[in-house]
Parts: sequence; structure tokens; C-alpha cells
Amino acid sequence: MTRQGLQSEADSLRLLKEAGVPVVDFAVCGSADEAESAFRSFGGAVVVKGCAADVPHKSEHGLVHLNLKSVDEVRRAAQDCLAVLDSLGSSNPAVVVAPMVRGVHELMLGATVDPVFGPAVMIGEGGTLVEIRRDTVTLLAPFTESEARDALRGLRIAPLLDGYRDRPPLDVGALARAAASLGDFVWRHRDNIHSVDINPVMAMRDGGGVVAVDAVVEFSEGGRHG
Repeated sequence: MTRQGLQSEADSLRLLKEAGVPVVDFAVCGSADEAESAFRSFGGAVVVKGCAADVPHKSEHGLVHLNLKSVDEVRRAAQDCLAVLDSLGSSNPAVVVAPMVRGVHELMLGATVDPVFGPAVMIGEGGTLVEIRRDTVTLLAPFTESEARDALRGLRIAPLLDGYRDRPPLDVGALARAAASLGDFVWRHRDNIHSVDINPVMAMRDGGGVVAVDAVVEFSEGGRHG
């Protein structure tokens, strides 16, 4: 299968799930009716986000609606997102509906291919302040879960991993496994992958796993994936 350029959030999450990275359950919807159906099937608060490969920066366009708890809220959010995507000239407008996931801490995973050192994976502090805090460690792919665990100790937030004051320990093993899976994915596609951005990765308390709730995978133009 040929893939080029930026992938939509839905396609990015599918690729990462196939690679072994835990991702949030989600439904891709093309109308408010479909969004309502997805909301009812999830049975709780949801997130509704605009989904289009040609509009990667969702927040800048008001395409992220969090913690929606009623049919009216979901329908209105879906209609708003589809209208905005249409106004932006999106070629295939849709919305993603997903359960609202809350973790103990927001982390991030990222990847790129360095022209000298090859595929590399970044692990670190996530959320909206990721570019300000810049608390990350980098591993050259491929690497093992054990190597990822060791690298995590180099983070400034490392004390949080084992629990701090009233905060429970995080599932470091699940985070390390997700990072290693991402490393394997980037290694396999090192000839045509451009970057991977997974933020946030919701880290649960120890034993609860981690969940990627937003992601963008970008292939090189003209690259092949299959």
C-alpha cells in the first residue's frame, strides 16, 4: 500500500495500533448522525475532533471538543468540525469520536529519521507544554524495553515515574513497551518515514497501561509503505 505525506489522525492511530502501540478506541464519522451513534456506543464522555490529513493542526482551527456528555453536545461539535473542515477546503472531512481518557500523567512519544544516526525515538513529558519544557530522552532504534526503561531515568520528571507524594507510580513497563514498538515501526519504515508525533500518551497507574490519544504519522513524499 502506498502512503505519502501527512496521515490523518485516524490513519495514524491505525498504523500505530498495528505496530503494537496502545491507542484509544475511536470511530471515524462523516456526519452528526454517525457521531451520535458512536457516542451512544461508547457510553460515556467523549472527545470529538476534526479529522483530515490536510488539516493537521486541529486546535488552531477549533477542531477539538473535549469531555462531551450529551447527544446535543456531540452533534453540535461534529457539525462545527465538519463545517470548519469544509471551509478550509479539506478533501475528505470527517470527525473522530473517542472516549475521554484521563491518565495520571501526560507523556509523549515521537520519532524521526536522522540523516546520520538513522531512526530515533523520543520519550518525554507530554501535553500542551511539551515544546516549552523540552524534557525528553532519545534512543536510536531498534532498542529493547529494558533499554527504554533505563533511558527514562534520564528525564527530569523521572521521580514521578515511581510515584511522588500523593501521585501513584506510573506504568513504566507499558510506556517502555510502547516506545520499543514505535522504534520497531520506524526502523521497518526508515526508508520512507518522515516523523511520528504521539501526544499525549496517557500514562495510567502501575499496571494500568498507557494509551495514545492523538497522533500524526508523516511519510516522505513519494515514499512507499506496505
